[in-house]
Amino acid sequence: MSGTPPVAEVPPVFETRGLCVDFAQTRFTGRYRVHALVDVSLSVGAEETLGIVGETGSGKSTLCRCLVRLYRPTRGQVLFQGQDIGRLSERRLGALRRAAQMIFQDPADSLNPRLPVGVIIEEPLVIQTSWPARQRRDRVADLLDTVGLPRASAERYPHELSGGQRQRVAIARALALKPRILVCDEPVSALDVSIQAQILNLLLDLQQEYGLAMVFVSHDLSVVRHMSDRVAVMKNGRVVEMAGSEDIYRNPANAYTRELLGSIPGARIPS
Repeated sequence: MSGTPPVAEVPPVFETRGLCVDFAQTRFTGRYRVHALVDVSLSVGAEETLGIVGETGSGKSTLCRCLVRLYRPTRGQVLFQGQDIGRLSERRLGALRRAAQMIFQDPADSLNPRLPVGVIIEEPLVIQTSWPARQRRDRVADLLDTVGLPRASAERYPHELSGGQRQRVAIARALALKPRILVCDEPVSALDVSIQAQILNLLLDLQQEYGLAMVFVSHDLSVVRHMSDRVAVMKNGRVVEMAGSEDIYRNPANAYTRELLGSIPGARIPS
C-alpha cells in the first residue's frame, strides 16, 4: 500500500532551550551572581516576527546577544537552524554571522564615527566575502536605494546624518550579507516619534521583500503588537507569557502583561 511520504519538519530559524545566563558582579560586600536569563525557551520560525517585550532589566538585550553569540549561555542551548551555536568555534561562526544580523538601539553608538557611510556598509562584505571592490561598491549603492537613502550618502559621515538616517545605515549594513534573520534590539527607541513609524514600516517592507525572520525587542507593547506575529513577555530574566500578538493584547493571561498594557495611553485592559 503506497502513501504520501511524510514531509520533513523544518526546524525553527532560532530556538532556545532552557537558556540561562549569569553574570558575576562585585560590590563592597563581595562577589555575587546576577541571573540575567532564567530557563528561557522560545523559537522563531521562517518569515515570522517574534516580539520580545518587557521593562528595562528584564533580559531582552541579553537574549538578543545570545542569539547572535555575542554572549555565551551559562546553561541551556541556542539553536540556529537546529545547530547548537554555543558549541561552535570562532572559526565556524562565519555562517551564523552572515545569516543572523543585529540592529542595535542607538545608531550613534553602533556606527563608527570615523568612517564614511559607504565604508561602514561595505565592511561586512570585506570581512565575509571575496568580492572585488567594484562589486562591493555596487552592493553598497543598491543597499542605500533599498533603505531609502541617496547614493551620495556613501560619502558622508554618521554625524552628518539625522538619527533616522543613521538607523537606515545600520539596517543597510545588516542587510549586506543577505541574512535570514534580523535581531532588532529596541531599533526605534532612540529616535524621534515622528521618525519611528518610518523605520518600523521600512523593516516590515524589507521582511516581506526578502522573506526575513525577525526578533523584535521593545519595552513598548503597542509597537510590538504592530510588528509581531507572536509575543514573549519577559520579567526578571524569565518569559512569563507567550502568545499570538492579538491574543496578548486582547486576553493577557499574566498580571505583569496586564500592567504593561496599562502603561499604553488609551489601552483597554481586559478584566
